[in-house]
Amino acid sequence: MIPAACVFLTLFGCGQTGEECAEVRSDVTLIPVDSIGREMGDSNYVFGMINTADFTADGNLVVGDLLRMRILMYSPEGEFLHSGGSRGEGPGQFGSPTGMFPTPDGGVAVSDRNGAKIIFYDSCLHLKRELGGFRPYPPNQLVVLDDGAIVGTRFSFNRAEGDIANALQRWEQGEIEPSITYREVAGEIVPGNFQKTFQQVAMDFDVFSDGRVVLSPASTEEYILECYDPQGELLWRRDLPFERCRVPEEELELQRDLIRQNLRRSGRNPEMADEFELEEWALAVVDLQVVADKEIWVRRGHTVVPLFDVYDPQGELQYTCTVPDLPYGRGVGFAISEHGMLAYLAQPEDYAKLYILQLTGRS
Repeated sequence: MIPAACVFLTLFGCGQTGEECAEVRSDVTLIPVDSIGREMGDSNYVFGMINTADFTADGNLVVGDLLRMRILMYSPEGEFLHSGGSRGEGPGQFGSPTGMFPTPDGGVAVSDRNGAKIIFYDSCLHLKRELGGFRPYPPNQLVVLDDGAIVGTRFSFNRAEGDIANALQRWEQGEIEPSITYREVAGEIVPGNFQKTFQQVAMDFDVFSDGRVVLSPASTEEYILECYDPQGELLWRRDLPFERCRVPEEELELQRDLIRQNLRRSGRNPEMADEFELEEWALAVVDLQVVADKEIWVRRGHTVVPLFDVYDPQGELQYTCTVPDLPYGRGVGFAISEHGMLAYLAQPEDYAKLYILQLTGRS
């Protein structure tokens, strides 16, 4: 493997006048060095649809398979270890999982929207306990801290008023009512257009081991990072350089296809999708991850090749990183940890695989 000396990335047309984007230079890359997943054969290596993947606290690889409604765990070398979870309403089962998240004991937690609960599995993916009773929903994305507290985002709806809100909050161990709200964003429900509805109030976040929270609110106009102490006090805020970029026409058409599918499933005329107004400008940030308490990895929105800005814990830019060699498709997801780096495609052209990545070009 030869480290890339320099990678250039051209974004789709930026600026309201449609001028071309400036090239973005990165001397650091992530490259795929191995993968897990087969087209057929051993069912423990055949994925239906990977909707989440991560490393456990012990360094094992864990995959959430949305289509098959189960969790699978592998060793760092890719050997199958355990599976757990299933579709249903009973203990350890989920009906509408919104994510899978590592826990400090080497297991994982799954947030189940339909069950209004968080399910905790141990390091062998056996049911450990459940925390239920959230109303109306549990946090959809969350981080479990060493002291058992949870930091997560939770959506709420006022259908009568046509409003949606999203709050980043903290729950103390075993509690279902939040103790701290770091940030709350409100918007309007856009009928039939789930993507635009949720994009108005989305935010990406992660948590340092000492409880500091770093977040970036979804925006097509600003590139913002904020860091809060565990009690919710703002420590620092960075308004970073950002040049607006248009969403490619191909991506807009894929969004319309999803709306058509939703309309068809609800018994409505799919041609109504052409009447929906789509967001033509790309988000500044689409992912944020804290790595080993030393780095904050922030993924820029809608680039041809995924691009990460890497900051120190004070929000100072250290370097940028691209991922130029994946077989791209819609829905590329990443997990970046002190144990390694992973990528997966929710809707690959052939069959689902989990890619193991390696950082090159940085000493």
